[in-house]
Amino acid sequence: MATAEGEIDVAALREEIAAELEEERKAEELAALEDELAILGIPSPARGMLAGDLYASDVASVQTLETELAAQAALVEARVLRGDAQGARDQLAELELRYETGLRKIAVRVAPTADAELRALIDRMHQAPAMRNADASLLSSEALALSESLRGQVAPWTHRLAASSSELWSGWSRPIVMIVLALLALLPLRLLGLAFGGGNPNWRRVSTALFLLVLPLFVEGVISVAALLAEPLGVPALAGWTVASIFASDLTQLVWALVMLAALVLASSGFYGICVQFGVLGRRSRSEPAAEVKTRDDTLVDWNDDF
Repeated sequence: MATAEGEIDVAALREEIAAELEEERKAEELAALEDELAILGIPSPARGMLAGDLYASDVASVQTLETELAAQAALVEARVLRGDAQGARDQLAELELRYETGLRKIAVRVAPTADAELRALIDRMHQAPAMRNADASLLSSEALALSESLRGQVAPWTHRLAASSSELWSGWSRPIVMIVLALLALLPLRLLGLAFGGGNPNWRRVSTALFLLVLPLFVEGVISVAALLAEPLGVPALAGWTVASIFASDLTQLVWALVMLAALVLASSGFYGICVQFGVLGRRSRSEPAAEVKTRDDTLVDWNDDF
């Protein structure tokens, strides 16, 4: 471009060249995006329109959308693991928005079944009183399964089984069942106390062992009650109590393992003492009083006999 004196306007020329290069770059990226859509099996008439629509939304690669979906799912899982209930819901909402405006436009054409499963899981997670690690892990698995379905691959049966189980177990059914189980766990503890009392230390050990064995049910029941009350009370932090679940992390599983070890030690000690009491194992010392046994029409055993 020349000025009035015949000189070349270098700045304007540079801008013109840069604009031409930018147009070439965009054309190449758009063509590459169309090639990706062609590989996924989208027919020619719709391919150009879809590529233009995606490119207008700053999408230059299908693989970029897949990577973004996997990263968003991983962030949801990380927030659930840290007990950040509100942050996890916000992250899930962002994932849903990005998916709806990007990858889903491809998925509904190429992998409608995988798309429907992912959408159903997102809806269940939105409606659930509290997000659990299992839900967040399944979200990451669904993101991977969607990418595989886009390329004609079939998700393994373990993933399909987990997805089917989630339909029955996630949402409101899980906390309700856990609360019912926690209440039912009180029954054997009460009956054991009524049947044998607390005078015999062996039975006290057995009772304590039984309590430790059902302790995870009580913890899950409390977590479930907190999750159900989080929204009515306006305290989202209550939904974050899921971090105390034995299924939440390695730490909670370690605590559970130690509790189970203590329960087994107490149960073994208590039952060993009872076996000794009835002469099944070991022998009584002569100084030990015999258990009171009265025979009439039936036999009465004094369970409170203390050795």
